[in-house]
Amino acid sequence: LPASISELSDDASAEQRFRAIEDLVDRDVLLRVDDADHLDAISARYVAWLVRRQGARLVLTCRDFTALPEPLRALWQDDLLERIDLQPLALHETAALVAEALGSPLENASAERVHRATAGNPLYLREVVRAARASGALDHTASGWYWRGRVTASDSLADMYRTELGTLPEDLRDVVDIVALADPIPLARLLGLVTGGDVDRVVALGLVRIDSLDDGAAVVRPSHPLVGEVIRTLVPVARRTALFARANAFRTDRPEGAPPAARLRAALWSLECGVLPSVDQLLDAAQVAVRLQEHESGIA
Repeated sequence: LPASISELSDDASAEQRFRAIEDLVDRDVLLRVDDADHLDAISARYVAWLVRRQGARLVLTCRDFTALPEPLRALWQDDLLERIDLQPLALHETAALVAEALGSPLENASAERVHRATAGNPLYLREVVRAARASGALDHTASGWYWRGRVTASDSLADMYRTELGTLPEDLRDVVDIVALADPIPLARLLGLVTGGDVDRVVALGLVRIDSLDDGAAVVRPSHPLVGEVIRTLVPVARRTALFARANAFRTDRPEGAPPAARLRAALWSLECGVLPSVDQLLDAAQVAVRLQEHESGIA
């Protein structure tokens, strides 16, 4: 790659550098770039030059299209790249992919739990299956595989978000932690705890998202269920207890305002944070755990 952008400032110098790479001369070049939204400016301009001037074909992946370096976005704007937005896997697709990876099918209830936890994201699906194989959470029976215990993220996925969260300013980290602990939290409630500007910034970073309920009310939740799970494990115990009490105070007034999975999660995290829920909340959480077939959570 060029050492500086100045080496690509004109076609002549760029052509000279290209010709110096003998393996690329008069060949059909195919480039593959993963996580292209993290590519540095020099490399991005060089890749774009190869596509525009040398006819290289390019396949790239990114989590945030808006974060792509300008030279790569310009390729799409000039119809030199086709954008394909990948949709989450459906339940049957999740089950089929896991069955292919494990060599035999995952029983239906386990497949539903895995799909709910990964939201059909193939990357997260791969990571939770790896973690389950390593931890022994997967049992092979005569009819297929059975998933014991909670669906958790792998260490590599946790490390990825640990690095990303470590760079956040304290005020933004407060927003992310509160949303993870209260998932989901009404937007109006969250804005009583943090500033609207900070909420907008973490939404732009892709760490949380804002959804609308059937009644039109806005709620904020982690961008993905496993992201919330990872963030919650990274919050220190003392800080977790204080933030949990602040973030979940609204549930004591309107416990019916949260969906079943959120009520179960809130009860579990309340216990882990040393905040004792009411008897009614505990009974409700146990019933939700049975309905969602998360029996280990019900026993906890």
